[in-house]
Amino acid sequence: KSTTSLYSDTSSTVPEPSTMSASEMITALSSKPITALTPEGFGFSSPAERILKLAKRDNGYYRAKGSASVVDVMEGIEREGKFDVALVFDEDEDGKEKLLGIFTDADYIRLATERATTRNEQESATYLSAPISNFLTPASSLVCVDPTDTASQAVALMTANNLRHTVVLSLCGPNNSYLPGSSVRGVISMQDVLRVIQGDERLSFEKMAKKFPGLADKPIEQMREELKSQANQLASDPETAKKDILRTGTLALSVGSVALFASQSSWLADNSELAMVAIFVLGYVGIIFEEVFEFNKAAVALLMSTGLWVTYADYYGGATGSAAG
Repeated sequence: KSTTSLYSDTSSTVPEPSTMSASEMITALSSKPITALTPEGFGFSSPAERILKLAKRDNGYYRAKGSASVVDVMEGIEREGKFDVALVFDEDEDGKEKLLGIFTDADYIRLATERATTRNEQESATYLSAPISNFLTPASSLVCVDPTDTASQAVALMTANNLRHTVVLSLCGPNNSYLPGSSVRGVISMQDVLRVIQGDERLSFEKMAKKFPGLADKPIEQMREELKSQANQLASDPETAKKDILRTGTLALSVGSVALFASQSSWLADNSELAMVAIFVLGYVGIIFEEVFEFNKAAVALLMSTGLWVTYADYYGGATGSAAG
């Protein structure tokens, strides 16, 4: 079977790679460190070794032999519950252990795609019983970091290569490639890196807020100023002014109507039909122009029907207010 790599993970949610190469991105990040709240060795400058430790997933990978079957490796990853990749090892001619490659979800997708083209169940089953070494991404295609590389460099590497994981080696080769003979320290994911960065940044801000009590209020003050600015802009808008006039007039008319009913004015008894027509027209206008007045048409309809019912029950046909009935 072919060992063509599908290490690049198309399901990754990390940002799209920029036009810069991985080496250019790393150089830029190293020469111009990201301005952060955190001290050196934390946040974006956290070394890979610290990220691996804080991930609390042992070494971050399931260990498998090249002769192990695909189904055994997948069951092992699921059984452990804290790994989502497997590093595959074998012995060289001298009996020393060597890294063959990595098996990720992208490699499994390739396997599943090939398996879907089989003609029968027996042929399909051979894929799961085949050695894992047939489907892994070879060590020569790995993208690695060493223990002293920073979080920002790891993010740049994974982003530029569209990866979700990178292998931590004792020493990397040129352009962060795998260097035969170097020892494997572990595997870190983009999620591991971002979790450390966000945790350090949040902790640093909390400490600064305690040291400078007014600092925590700055975002709230800034929000208030932005709201004031937006309100002033809306107030200077002619359309907003027209709407405010209409709303004010409607509110005044509503208040006057409620006061008229509350006072049990004799005018309502003498002009009950006119009052019902006025209530209906005003309610209908409120429903039609709900977007202009920004009223809820269901609420307007409820108030209209209530006003009509009260007027009819208490004032229509010679009734005299709340005593009618």
